Amino acid sequence: MPTCIACKSEYATNNPRCPRCQADNANWDRERTRSGISRAGQFFLRSVWGILALTSLPLPILAILFLDFQPVASVRIGVPLAIILCFVIFLFTYHLRFSARESELLRQVRTGQPPSLALLALLAFSSALVMALALAFTLEADEKDLPTQGLIRVMMTLAFSIVFVNVTLSAMLMAIRDFARRLNELVPQPIFLQEDHLVKVVLASASKNLGKGTNLELVEMSRTERGGVKILAKDCSQPTQPSLGEANKVVDKWEIETDHWGLNLSIKLAKPKEDKW
Repeated sequence: MPTCIACKSEYATNNPRCPRCQADNANWDRERTRSGISRAGQFFLRSVWGILALTSLPLPILAILFLDFQPVASVRIGVPLAIILCFVIFLFTYHLRFSARESELLRQVRTGQPPSLALLALLAFSSALVMALALAFTLEADEKDLPTQGLIRVMMTLAFSIVFVNVTLSAMLMAIRDFARRLNELVPQPIFLQEDHLVKVVLASASKNLGKGTNLELVEMSRTERGGVKILAKDCSQPTQPSLGEANKVVDKWEIETDHWGLNLSIKLAKPKEDKW
């Protein structure tokens, strides 16, 4: 069964509306059922950054052909190494595009926001530029001026590879950022960005898990560091009109904690307090 893009629960193939969060997954169904070639084409060709990511793959060969580098051993080894690493990074980041979108959106509700995709791309490109300049100066230097030539050659091989890997990585991160923005316009918002709706879904799930006609009502709520929720809820399935002698009736309260999707419920009975009617 397919998984809801808004809350990660399963829904029926013939009905795109999620039974848990009521999100309409019609656009998500169209996106997820497209062919792999079509999805890749949309990802790369609808974004300038996607096109740059594609063109970054042959850059190590072009650098040798057009920049008149000396055919030193470190460069000859660095070219195939750079091509392999760039291709691996290229496939790895493309495979993680949905996880990267989720992490980017989670920044809005997490404590201590992690760096954004744009910042990570800037750091990757900046480090590539610094290493490229250092490599260029090293290639222009007289071999006699280079201390410990064996170590220098190893460092040059790594630097040559890392330059192009970071260029590919920075372009892919920006392409994922553009992809996430386009997808956000098509599909429902994740439930962790809809706080009131998330609380309702969690309370309904917790009531169902407790069974016996339990009906939980929110008392207080807070967000966890990772974007989940902590909820204190009371059981409202108890009689609203107390009988004689129930003036000090104890109302059951439950502590509920979930992840940012409202899944992985942790439910425990809170310390009892006397709620007077």
